[in-house]
Amino acid sequence: MARPLDKLIRWGQIVVVGLGAIGILLALLWLNGERRWGRWEPLSDRDAFVHGALGLEIVPLKYVIVMGEDDVSGSFFRRGEGYRSWIDDYGFLPNPDSTGATLCLETAATEAPVGVAVSHHLPASASPSPIPFVGFSCAACHSVKLDTTDGPGPVLYGPGSISLDLIAWGDALKNAVSDPNLTVKKIQDAYDELGCEEQGFVEKMLETAVLNLWLTGLRGVFLDGTKRFGLPYAGDELLDPHLVPPGPSRTRPFRSIVRVAMEMPGATNRALSKVPAAFEQNHLMRDRSQYDGSIGDYVVRSLIAAYTSGAQVPALANPAIEHNVRASARHTLYLGSVSEPADPQDGATRTPVPTFAESFPGVPIDPALAAAGLEVYMLYCNDCHGYRPLDGGEWRWDGARWFHQVSWLDPADGTPTIDTDGERIHFRYNDVLTLAMQTAFPGDVEQRKAQLDALKAAQERAVADGKGMEAALWKSFEKRLDTRRRMFPLGHPFYFGPEVLRDDKGYYNNPIPRAYLRSPYLHHGAVPNMRQLINLDPRPERFCRGRNLYDPGSMGIVAPAPDPAGRCPDETPFLYDGSLPGNSVRGHDFPWPYEEGRSPERTRQLEALLEYLRTV
Repeated sequence: MARPLDKLIRWGQIVVVGLGAIGILLALLWLNGERRWGRWEPLSDRDAFVHGALGLEIVPLKYVIVMGEDDVSGSFFRRGEGYRSWIDDYGFLPNPDSTGATLCLETAATEAPVGVAVSHHLPASASPSPIPFVGFSCAACHSVKLDTTDGPGPVLYGPGSISLDLIAWGDALKNAVSDPNLTVKKIQDAYDELGCEEQGFVEKMLETAVLNLWLTGLRGVFLDGTKRFGLPYAGDELLDPHLVPPGPSRTRPFRSIVRVAMEMPGATNRALSKVPAAFEQNHLMRDRSQYDGSIGDYVVRSLIAAYTSGAQVPALANPAIEHNVRASARHTLYLGSVSEPADPQDGATRTPVPTFAESFPGVPIDPALAAAGLEVYMLYCNDCHGYRPLDGGEWRWDGARWFHQVSWLDPADGTPTIDTDGERIHFRYNDVLTLAMQTAFPGDVEQRKAQLDALKAAQERAVADGKGMEAALWKSFEKRLDTRRRMFPLGHPFYFGPEVLRDDKGYYNNPIPRAYLRSPYLHHGAVPNMRQLINLDPRPERFCRGRNLYDPGSMGIVAPAPDPAGRCPDETPFLYDGSLPGNSVRGHDFPWPYEEGRSPERTRQLEALLEYLRTV
């Protein structure tokens, strides 16, 4: 009896040793793979802006390629009756480098939409991945295609998008991935039908394993988010401005910050913002970022944009992602500038953004009328924005009393009254967001002590004000900071101090170079064109948004009115309703409010002002 047992033991030992050897071999193969998957070359500033991953990876490239197919997830992206594709309907721009080839894994660089960043980073952690994942680069939001009635226009990098409906797309994606009928096999089978290059056995095996882990994990993340923030909207709900208020080219930035930095819903937040222009951001032009001037560092501006869009703190420490954030931010300094950087050591290089005349050579500019318009501009606009000389030189701010200062909604210090929509200023939690953000990225030992002291002081103030729950929240942020300190004992590479952020209850007066690329106007995109902004024409209370054409004559987007039932055309299916909170079309009445029966002289002055604004 002992002899068979000895044999069994020996065989068991052989099997265990064999399995151990296989495990070691697989681990070595994985480590070798990680070195290959994690290999990266620093991108140039421009390429980082256009193509660079920012830690926003969320879905595998293979799923992105097929998710619009009806037998995969296509039905979850449909809204309205005029659906064409998720790329067209949600305002993504076609790749200007496209060769017309089928979008496959190997052709993604030229065939994927603008701003789709492909990397071998796993979602959340940015650890090396054997399969490519998709996130977004800066160009996803900061690019525009000025199509007119005369035909398609080029893609320009730097201006804020006038078509992207990213929040609605995000809700559609949550519904699509959470569909119980979606399987890895369904994704792979749909891709195989495209006729793309076939994968090897090992590649397919690794892909299957990672896709299964991704699908299970992301469904859990989405379900957890739903329990905290509510169900995502779907179908025609995504076009309802009462349910999904931003619509194309706008975001809810402070709701995002509340959710990410404070882990709270922020559901009532109506601080809507259009996607801003991201060119000529050097400190002489814009010494502070955001419409309220709340951020005093251009790198922190880009960091916060990535962080509040979903990039996790660990992912932002990945060397490739850190490089892309810094390089993209640097690119904005002289993107559009008319001169080279004063200090070439900063790595920034001048990249032109076309003038109005270059974009629309068929629309002549009258020099005499533009000169008369400059006189009007100097009387009514220079104080806040500065000006560009008629010869197209550097921006100047001679005599600009309120340049780089805050204009309050209800000023008491003599600054101009702008009376624009105030939701961005008065939303709930705006008084606590600054500290929540500043303590999200741990510093070194001394910096961390200052962060903890600030959190303790906030607790004491909250208790003194009878806000026990707020005090508990600050206490929980102490624990969060300690957890992240363990991950980054020497400090996170993107730590920033309290002096970078400030909380001003107003709007920051900045220059407006390339004004024609800033439509729709005001901080929340409430005014479609420049004729309406300067009150040459009345401002519409309701208009339709989507893939709007551009009208060089009015210097802005073509925004059709809805029909009597409130319905919008298929190309522009989202209704902008100025009566809703956060959407007021009033304010910024410069040179003067709209007048019925305006005098011919005043009309001439406004027409001249419009002509000058084409030149800036």
